[in-house]
Amino acid sequence: MLVGNDGYASQMIINKALSDIPKLSFFSVTNISSSWNEKLSQDAMNQINLKYDFLKGMSVFGGVHYTPVKSLVIKTIVLD
Repeated sequence: MLVGNDGYASQMIINKALSDIPKLSFFSVTNISSSWNEKLSQDAMNQINLKYDFLKGMSVFGGVHYTPVKSLVIKTIVLD
């Protein structure tokens, strides 16, 4: 978290392999920044993804991305 005269900014990242399902992992990034006088920050983002490794070098990556401006976006990407 960063705090200044005009406002603050924070970021949280989670990157976790799920022990019950070894090929599945979870990734999340959350960013928020706001001026001290803002009641509801419009500069926020939350991204949540799951990745499944089905073959060596082949993965499916998908999740959602949320911002107050664009709302909810669902995405799926095939990696490698």
